[in-house]
Amino acid sequence: MIYIYFALFLGIVPAGLLLFRRKFRSAAAPLIWLIAIGTLYEIFMTLMLHFETALWFSTYDVLWLLLVINFFYRILHVRHMMYPVAVILLFAGMQLLYFSHQLPDALSFDTVTLIFTTGTVVVCSVIWFIRNALLPEPVPYLQLPEFYYISGMLLYHSATFLLFLMESIFPGNFNEIHRNFGVINVGASIIFRILFIIGVWKISKK
Repeated sequence: MIYIYFALFLGIVPAGLLLFRRKFRSAAAPLIWLIAIGTLYEIFMTLMLHFETALWFSTYDVLWLLLVINFFYRILHVRHMMYPVAVILLFAGMQLLYFSHQLPDALSFDTVTLIFTTGTVVVCSVIWFIRNALLPEPVPYLQLPEFYYISGMLLYHSATFLLFLMESIFPGNFNEIHRNFGVINVGASIIFRILFIIGVWKISKK
C-alpha cells in the first residue's frame, strides 16, 4: 500500500515543480496538470470517499489521449499532423458507435481509447527519435526534457498495455494477471512520474 501512496505523491510533484518554476509554456504542461488532477481525484474521491470512479477514469483516458496528441503536435512542429489525426479520431468515433451495438463489453470504449493512445505514443515517439537523429547536429537526448516525457510514456504504455487490454477483454478470468497487474501498474507509474519530474527539472534549468 505504501507504494501506491508513493506513486500518488509523485503524481503531484511535477505540477508543483512546474508551478514553482513558472514554466507554464512547456509542451508537457497540460499532461502534467492532468496527472496532478487525476492524482488528487484518486486520493480524495477514490481512497478517502470511495466514490464511483468508472466515469472519471473513462473521461481521464479521453483527455489523456487528446493531450498526448497535443504534446506531439507541439514538439514535432507539424501543423498538418492534426488533419489525419482528426480524420482518424472521427473514424474511430464512428466505429465505436457501430461496435457498441454489435459487440458485448469485449471491446469497450476504454479499451479502444487505450489502443489509440498507445499507438499514438509509439508512432509519434519513433518519429521524434528519428527526426532528432537525422538533425545535422543531433542534440544529446539526455539534455532534452522531451526525451524524459517520451521515455516515461513509452515505458508506462508498453508495460501496462497488454495487461490493461486483457483485463478489459477478460475481466476476472485471469487471477494471476490480476495479481501481477497491480504491481506492474504501480511500478510503471512510479518510473513514469519520476521521468516526468526529471523532464520538468530539465526545462526549469533553462
